[in-house]
Amino acid sequence: MLKCLYLGKQKLKPMKGFSLLIGLQLLFITVSYGQQDSVRDNLLDLMPAAISVDELKYKILATPNKAQGDTLFYEDFGNGFSTNNWRTTDTSNKGFDWIYTTLAPGGQYSIIATPIASTTSANGFASLRSDFYNTPTPTSGFINMDNYLTSGPIVITPTKVVILQWQQSFRYCCNAITERMEVQVSTDSINWITYDVKGGNTPNTFVDEKKQLNITSIASYEDTIYVRFYQSASHYFWMIDDIVILEGIDNQLELVKGLSSFGTVDREGFYTKIPLHLLQPLQFSGEIKNVGAAVSTNPKLKVNVKKGGVMVYSDSASNKNSLNLNESDTVRLLLPYSNHDGFGDYSINYFAAADSVNTIDSLTSQSISFSVTDTVFAKDYGVSGGAIGPGAYLGGDDAGSSIGTRYSFRFGTIVSTMSFYVSPSTLNVGAVVSAKIWGFDPSQSTLNGAFSVGGLKQSSLPYTIQASDLGTWVTLNVCNNNILPAGMYVAAIEQLNNNTTSVELSLGRSINSEYLQPNDQTVGYSSFVYTAGSTTPEWNWITALPMIRINTTIYNSCRLVSVNNDELVGSYTINPNPSDGHFRLEFKDLNFRINLSIRNVIGQVVYNEDISVNNTLTKNIDLSNLDKGVYFVSLDNGVNREVQKVIIK
Repeated sequence: MLKCLYLGKQKLKPMKGFSLLIGLQLLFITVSYGQQDSVRDNLLDLMPAAISVDELKYKILATPNKAQGDTLFYEDFGNGFSTNNWRTTDTSNKGFDWIYTTLAPGGQYSIIATPIASTTSANGFASLRSDFYNTPTPTSGFINMDNYLTSGPIVITPTKVVILQWQQSFRYCCNAITERMEVQVSTDSINWITYDVKGGNTPNTFVDEKKQLNITSIASYEDTIYVRFYQSASHYFWMIDDIVILEGIDNQLELVKGLSSFGTVDREGFYTKIPLHLLQPLQFSGEIKNVGAAVSTNPKLKVNVKKGGVMVYSDSASNKNSLNLNESDTVRLLLPYSNHDGFGDYSINYFAAADSVNTIDSLTSQSISFSVTDTVFAKDYGVSGGAIGPGAYLGGDDAGSSIGTRYSFRFGTIVSTMSFYVSPSTLNVGAVVSAKIWGFDPSQSTLNGAFSVGGLKQSSLPYTIQASDLGTWVTLNVCNNNILPAGMYVAAIEQLNNNTTSVELSLGRSINSEYLQPNDQTVGYSSFVYTAGSTTPEWNWITALPMIRINTTIYNSCRLVSVNNDELVGSYTINPNPSDGHFRLEFKDLNFRINLSIRNVIGQVVYNEDISVNNTLTKNIDLSNLDKGVYFVSLDNGVNREVQKVIIK
């Protein structure tokens, strides 16, 4: 997420909001190599920041659920708030009301936010414009909403199971624990049952979804109910439309979330790509919930792992003999997947099961994928859902600020390069960066101590981001041929110049894999920011996941220099570069047989050939059938290897 964005030729630089620091009490995670993680420090969450175009394009979509039975009530706000006597109540008496509208919410940090993409948005919807109400920033600071949107009496046919459904679009700030977004249900408009509806979404995430609640505990066999929506956050917006009350079902389990973790400790961390030589056992757990009216007997979590469609692991576990309506249970499987099936793409498949047959199968299953690679270590799926950089945090505009994410090495390894995804923002051009590997000692009592004792292990030369780097991966050499012993490390990108109105560093943000990290299940946060411009420069936990990868080597050395005059460095050039996929490799001063391979950004080999060079050689390459992007040309003579980047436009 950027604080700056361009609309045409006009640049908008909103004021930064305050930074909210939450003191974390005691963080304990036992890691695979036997250390206790007792780090205690601050969680620094993103404050109000202008939403980027890419972030708006990436919307987290909940799987829509078909009606289980008859529709008992429907509200599309086609006639505003009058059809069912909806009323808005601002308890602070500031006039910060819900409104009926067809327009986007507006506000200094929501300038390009669009109207809700609901089924009937064209005829209007309800909107609480918290960002709009805080624009311009009040002199006394941001003001939290304290507002209810309350229905009149909703008359329904009494039924055993009652489901409340609606479509919503929201983005909130700034703390998942203290900020309230709630739906409340009553049968007398006096006594209310409250449901949190943030759905585990972290602050600053743009959400567009269909939401469903089982309100049977209060609405079963009732003929009249009341519904109201409440928010207390200061930013950004909440839009609601197409409210439906449905007759529910008796037998239904829901798999709320399936969780996977590499290592010997539950929720230590998840990788989308992991090198074969660093593989760790996979632990599994998940939350299952009974959303049907009938008691669910013998509920269990079932997990299987498939490689290329072939099952390589299967197990199940249960904790309770039964689950009542709206009762949940978190189940952990005792048997991990040992991960001995080699390179390839894998899927982890979760299922919630019980004695009774579930009515809606789609609610009971989830899948997560990962790949075993030769060298690439990653937490992202290669899709940028937004932008994130040190400057998104107060004090992060200064030179020396860094953003990074943590990796766990089960065995000692050599790190050769680091890759980071540059967001498409043109403000990146001219930013000077360095890639760094920090040791991370989890036995320390503070986060700063974990970094200072761990120490800086490896660093790249300064690199200036070019226009051709926007929206692509950049790979920097960090090799010093030292084997990093088993332990935890942080791969970080440090900005070496100050952010300005024309230059600001921002990396891709992996929104679609943030939920796989242990940020909301344990306090073992996996990503960090160092704010060099703070009154007291320090490292902090963050929940946003920057797209930073570690590239290891399977060789005993990553040096590109030979002691036997088998020199490869600078021995070939790529022309033209960038190209349309047709380019030449021009070799000189080589006299031996070499392997030529080309890989994409996720490590897959797209071209491979053994060639002989007698002093000079021109090799024509045709990759015009491949997707546009960055590829890596590797030259290997069995002693040394040189890698160069080629761009296909």
